[in-house]
Amino acid sequence: MNYLLKNFLGSFITIAVMVIVMSVLTNFIPGDPARMALGKHVNKSSYQLMRQEMGLDKPVIKKVVDYAGSLLQGDWGRSYVSRKQVKDIIAEALPVTAKLFLVSLVFALLIGLAVGTLSAYHENAFIDRLLTALSVVGFSLPHFWLALLLQTLLGVTLGLLPISGAGEGQFYFYVLPGLAVGIPLGLTYGRFIRYFLLDILSKPFIKAVEGWGLPEFRVFWQHAAPNIVYLLLIQVVTDAAYFFTGAVITETIFSLPGLGNLLVDAVLHRDWPVINGITLITASIITGLNLFVKLIGPVLDPRSAEDLYEGGFGA
Repeated sequence: MNYLLKNFLGSFITIAVMVIVMSVLTNFIPGDPARMALGKHVNKSSYQLMRQEMGLDKPVIKKVVDYAGSLLQGDWGRSYVSRKQVKDIIAEALPVTAKLFLVSLVFALLIGLAVGTLSAYHENAFIDRLLTALSVVGFSLPHFWLALLLQTLLGVTLGLLPISGAGEGQFYFYVLPGLAVGIPLGLTYGRFIRYFLLDILSKPFIKAVEGWGLPEFRVFWQHAAPNIVYLLLIQVVTDAAYFFTGAVITETIFSLPGLGNLLVDAVLHRDWPVINGITLITASIITGLNLFVKLIGPVLDPRSAEDLYEGGFGA
């Protein structure tokens, strides 16, 4: 019970601190939301009235306290631009980003498992060196470059897949953006998985299994590979923030109406309530995923995995 309480409390404090810090920092973003909403040619009285309506005339501390109080009552505020409830705007964009995350994750895991297991199974062979080199290159690939390349090659030149929009949520609209995020992540996972598997294969319990006379292939897949599940779960959760950074760029390039695209528009229009709302939801999701991993760890009890994780990924 103390373990659960400690982790839930820590997660709540993390979210609260992130939201408070972001709500303070948005007040120092250059630009005047009231001026942007009304335009340049507006009389002073209308401008002052708009600032009062938006709450821009209050001291920063007062704004933060009022915002925290509103959140506790379930009120996320209204957009300065559309005047719609922020939680309704986010509710419309969140499913798009969630679908992109799932598609990207599937591609990343498929690529990572294929690259990592092949490299580990053929350790120090030509294919191992080739895939390791590809993993290093993949880690360095800029999202925007890969997104534009896929968009041009598969979308424009070959006409195989749509290059923009989300349609009505059909899977094929998410293939290109999912590949743009999933390929670099998958090649990076391949490097980690190779290291995890090789380290597990050197453990005494694997040597004992090999002594039973089982085929090498069976030892690899039946006894070594399952031990990377928890480690891979940790890595996926660790990369959740990395994914959102990639989603901002990818959703903008592919015109996907998700949280990333919404954040870009909110920053351009100085729509502070929307920026704060996106901060709240992303902080909650990322913190929630980390909490999930902490809670499921004792259930899985991956003792050999914990040793690996504490030793670092790049050792």
